[in-house]
Amino acid sequence: MYKIRKLDAETCRKYFEELSVFYYNNSITGSCEYGFTMEKAKEKIEGMINYLEEGKAITYGAFDGDKIIGYAWAYVYPFRQEERIYFNEMHVLDEYRSHGIGSRFLQCIENEGRERGLPAIYFHTEGHNEKAIKLYLRKGYEIERLQFRKAL
Repeated sequence: MYKIRKLDAETCRKYFEELSVFYYNNSITGSCEYGFTMEKAKEKIEGMINYLEEGKAITYGAFDGDKIIGYAWAYVYPFRQEERIYFNEMHVLDEYRSHGIGSRFLQCIENEGRERGLPAIYFHTEGHNEKAIKLYLRKGYEIERLQFRKAL
């Protein structure tokens, strides 16, 4: 069984390169943002660490021994008339998928939201990410809105 731990800024700095690669891989496989670079991914992870130091981020890591195999990053964000948890990012290495790690990340973030008295959690996912969509629907999430894009 893999261990899920809450991450602090110091741990994120220790695994900075791995977290940057996770963020980069998510961005290039699932984003419409072309030209995304590793440097941009590192800036995003640095921003996450800053959020952690300010007490604004909620982060968890999955570990196989000392090896980080995935992470989840969320934060409190105002959405329309309520504050919600925005589940910003989740990544699990390919070889560790379908082992319940994503479900455990969702549960950790949901629990933290309940503890904070927040009414909801929301996030975006790519329309082609069928496995993730099935997971979210199975876990009781509802589709709230859709985003469309057309290349010109």
